[in-house]
Amino acid sequence: MTALDEVSLGVILLILGGVCTGVQGPMNGRLAISTAGSFSAFLSFALGFWPLLIYFLADTKGGKTVDWPEAARNAPGYAWLGGVFGGIFVLILTLVIHRRGASITNGIIVVTQLIISVVIDQAGAFDTTQRDCTGLRGGGLACMIGKGFFEDMDSLNVQHPHVLTCVSEFVDEIVQFVQHIIDNGYAYKVDGSVYFDVGAFDSKNDHFYAKLEPNLKGNSRLLADSKELTKYKVKKLAKEYDVQKKLHEKYLESLNA
Repeated sequence: MTALDEVSLGVILLILGGVCTGVQGPMNGRLAISTAGSFSAFLSFALGFWPLLIYFLADTKGGKTVDWPEAARNAPGYAWLGGVFGGIFVLILTLVIHRRGASITNGIIVVTQLIISVVIDQAGAFDTTQRDCTGLRGGGLACMIGKGFFEDMDSLNVQHPHVLTCVSEFVDEIVQFVQHIIDNGYAYKVDGSVYFDVGAFDSKNDHFYAKLEPNLKGNSRLLADSKELTKYKVKKLAKEYDVQKKLHEKYLESLNA
């Protein structure tokens, strides 16, 4: 078999794997409707055991033997946990797919897989070949994330925009807008960041900050639950949030590079 044939076979197998992943979810989801979700996930994995067993027997029939004690000693501990994560994946897919739909469910899964894969490649984790995240890979990842976002918007009956823009195209306008908020007395600068002044906004007769949820105004329990409260010690009030964050020096260096 030539190198080209091996590549072609690999691509075909990957496409087949994608097809199997795509149809597996709806099938497991349909089984979950007829049975308990936990049982359907277990049954799915139990049935999947048999083709793996057939392949194992066929692979060892040609004289291949596996020294299991030696294999256990040589393999790192995490290498044995793939099946555990696979079981969790099947269980989540079984429970979610008929609520969210096959397209959105698989879209979110694929985007998440791509993000994790880029991180793994970049770090060379799990003894994989280290590969840098190039602009082409990053662009492809951004497209997939955008696709998942618009699928969510479709499920909410939100129409697609006529023009797609990036926030980096409007930095000057954003800075001017933030400055306008500061000039009106509704925000203040502290240590390179800009915070919205909830008290100043609420003090105006025609302004009411908790307009959408008036019954939650002053709810100290919700404020205490906010993760943001532990990050900043320079705000006037704990409930005030960033309008514009201070840029870290490393990020500024990357922009100037």
